[in-house]
Amino acid sequence: MTEYFDIAESMSAAVAGHAINVSHRESALAQAALEVGSFVTLGTVRDSCALPDAAGDVTETGLGIVERLFLKTDGSNDDYDSGEMVSIVRKGFVWCPVEDSATAGQHPFVRITAKGTPGANEALGRFRSDADGADSGVATEMTEAVFRTSQATAGGLALVEINLP
Repeated sequence: MTEYFDIAESMSAAVAGHAINVSHRESALAQAALEVGSFVTLGTVRDSCALPDAAGDVTETGLGIVERLFLKTDGSNDDYDSGEMVSIVRKGFVWCPVEDSATAGQHPFVRITAKGTPGANEALGRFRSDADGADSGVATEMTEAVFRTSQATAGGLALVEINLP
């Protein structure tokens, strides 16, 4: 397991959505545009995924973290558009954009009330260190995940280990 933390310590090589040591992943159709490294839940359409907008989307129906595929079917490696098949990590390590400073060993919180547009720092599905006390209840703790690296910079990347059943 040490080798993963050696990789994790190389923050300059980190890329949002890049997954390491994945033991379980799923796929679903994006109901809307999705940013790699964000958390997604079951969509309202069969076999789809969407960004969370309620606490239960994180604690009950969460699917996992959107994985960056370096060779998507359209030849790009960017975020996903609505209708694209999305790779979702349920068990493994994923580099994720964070809204604020993250501390290794703590459970991340997932934003469920947007304060910005998709891709903005405070968008749905983004990870952060707390429930966002300034706007009580806008992020929900995810006890099935833990930050594995610290990140002092808002908008930076932190390695998140996720372990969903």
